[in-house]
Amino acid sequence: MIFYRFHQASGAAVVITNDITGANLPKTDDVWLADGQTKITERGGARLGVDSRAIIDAIEREGFFVGSVRRA
Repeated sequence: MIFYRFHQASGAAVVITNDITGANLPKTDDVWLADGQTKITERGGARLGVDSRAIIDAIEREGFFVGSVRRA
């Protein structure tokens, strides 16, 4: 499945959503910046430290999945 990735401008949060516009992203004091498309499959292994099935489940339930990445 193709989803859309956004990251928090000044933070470590990353969101994967089914909405290309990002209109359904969680509210934050920061700005969400588009990172492009990402493909996630049920048996795709871990992403952002989470099983890909859990990411898909969150997107189906909430419209998005929130994770984080370490910043150097």
